[in-house]
Amino acid sequence: MLYYIKIKQNKRETAGFKAPDDVNHLCEQMGMRPVLFPRFPSQYSKLRKRLWLYTAVPAHWLKLMFRVKRGSVVFYQHPMYANKLITPMVRLIRRVKKCRFVALIHDLESLRQGIGGVVSYKQEREEYSDTVLLQAFDRVICHNHAMEAHLLQQGFEQEKLIRLGIFDYLCPDNGRTPELTTPPCISVAGNLAPGKSGYVYDMDLSGVELNLYGINFDQSACRSSENVRYHGAFHPDELPAALTGSFGLVWDGPVGSTCAGNTGAYLRYNNPHKTSLYLAANLPVIIWSQAALAGFVLENNLGILVDSLAEIQEKAAQLTPAQYAAMAENARRMGEQLRQGHRFRTAAQIAIDGLKN
Repeated sequence: MLYYIKIKQNKRETAGFKAPDDVNHLCEQMGMRPVLFPRFPSQYSKLRKRLWLYTAVPAHWLKLMFRVKRGSVVFYQHPMYANKLITPMVRLIRRVKKCRFVALIHDLESLRQGIGGVVSYKQEREEYSDTVLLQAFDRVICHNHAMEAHLLQQGFEQEKLIRLGIFDYLCPDNGRTPELTTPPCISVAGNLAPGKSGYVYDMDLSGVELNLYGINFDQSACRSSENVRYHGAFHPDELPAALTGSFGLVWDGPVGSTCAGNTGAYLRYNNPHKTSLYLAANLPVIIWSQAALAGFVLENNLGILVDSLAEIQEKAAQLTPAQYAAMAENARRMGEQLRQGHRFRTAAQIAIDGLKN
């Protein structure tokens, strides 16, 4: 039997829960049975949180142990909460019920090291989560070659690791065919707070136009507001239909000259979910040349690579109409795969088949 751990989340106008929700949906489509876990009670006081962790968490993992059939495979989305409590429970269930566990990595906080004002970082906790806990799993679905290489350096066995390639993004096809404009029109989606997306406010906008989508935008902080159009925040399922422009921008950090800071450096290892968003919306992408996904974009001709955001105008101007049309068609084809969940289905099946053998 196949099972998956499902955590109920509140709906928000950010993409933070879109990827886990899509995985839940795909697990259900693949015939897996859900085991429901509660959402972490972040509104509780520190004492109540601690009491909840040491009572509710073991109770739900014991419920999982008694519910799943012997020899089953259980899918888990990483990171969760209470990692030091989860590790012995996973080991116990593996031993008592002869179950096998598969982890899908959404983020490695030991690499990202938090997001200022959004995600806190505690080194000991995150390093334990990303090494000791994940080592307890039979298979680990990681993002790409760079993340796989990092995990191998941390002592993971090669046979445990499966590369996802890129995240899926379940949504309807918006039916649009993008066009290359002069100046190029760039879509940026996400949390637009200056502390999170400082590059938006640092960009030289003389040669580009920006379409912005997301929360916490501060127009007064922009270097030039004349070339900026803020479209508001959208539910993640509705966002692909709202996106317009010639490209979607995959960037992070406080400046436009390079991807700097911890979130910028993290692009060397992770698959940013917004890359999947843009492709699901049929948009070619502009991505940092040193990002882990840069090779994927180049190999599949899905957009252009830049070292600095100052290069966008020149590199876009060098594209012929035929070259851009080819990128747009490749983005549409890749987007079709991502809208249907092809990437997770493939990786999950590889994990299942490997455990059977």
